Amino acid sequence: MHASPGQAAAGHLGARVADGRPGRSCYHLKPIMQECLRDESCLRPSGCLLGPEFFARGADEVARDLIGKIIWREGRGGGRLSEVEAYLPANDPACHAAKGLTRRNSAMFGPPGSIYVFLSYGIHYLLNLVCEREGVGAAVLIRSFEGARGPGVVGRLLGITPELNGSELGEPSGLYLIDDGTRPPVGVTVRVGISRGSELPLRYYWLGSPYVSRLGREERGPAR
Repeated sequence: MHASPGQAAAGHLGARVADGRPGRSCYHLKPIMQECLRDESCLRPSGCLLGPEFFARGADEVARDLIGKIIWREGRGGGRLSEVEAYLPANDPACHAAKGLTRRNSAMFGPPGSIYVFLSYGIHYLLNLVCEREGVGAAVLIRSFEGARGPGVVGRLLGITPELNGSELGEPSGLYLIDDGTRPPVGVTVRVGISRGSELPLRYYWLGSPYVSRLGREERGPAR
């Protein structure tokens, strides 16, 4: 008997299978980036694909709910999201959209669930997921997932390039966000690596995960 794509993915990932219902088949994902780079049979995990409707909300709500979801790039692999940051369209001076629409940030004003890529310090391409309705200018920065800590590492391991800027999640980009039913405890604290708006508690993370950037005295504790 041939295994389904979801079963094959769960087996390859070393994940335990809970049951066969959609979105509930794989609830522990091991980081396997190198294995996927070598093995073309590395299949996308089963679960519900997150579409535009998930992202058509406030970036802070989306950020909180992304923790524990699986991020996956075809041909590379991925892991469960453990740390993200929200960037808001109003009263957030660190948001790239704070001063309005420009050629450089135009993808941030795109449809919900599309991709915004920017170059950080001339070195790393960082991955952001656009939120709110089209034309607003809000996004969530992907900072860490299981096996990758820090947004620069995330970009490198997922193969994020400028060509993805403005693309949609799914087949057009080969990048997927998957909900398999996992709901970890979520903490909230201030963002890092910014000079403005650093006091805003808009960084969400998996409580107790080793794949989280530095936490200091500013840690705020559980978000839910």
